[in-house]
Amino acid sequence: MIDSELVAEARQLLHDVNASLQLITGNLELLSMSDPQNEEQREMIASALEGAGDAVRYVRELQQKLRGQ
Repeated sequence: MIDSELVAEARQLLHDVNASLQLITGNLELLSMSDPQNEEQREMIASALEGAGDAVRYVRELQQKLRGQ
């Protein structure tokens, strides 16, 4: 059995990570709409958005698992 205090701390950390990821994703989306200068920049932004999206999904998965505790 996992300590309830530890679960509460983990939930808060996941909440904070998710908030940071939303900030990163929002800024990347704004950057992508600002007409990047070349294809390399567009690819880098797209790759970063994909990675941030993956991280958001991982956080949600962990949050769901913690709710099941």
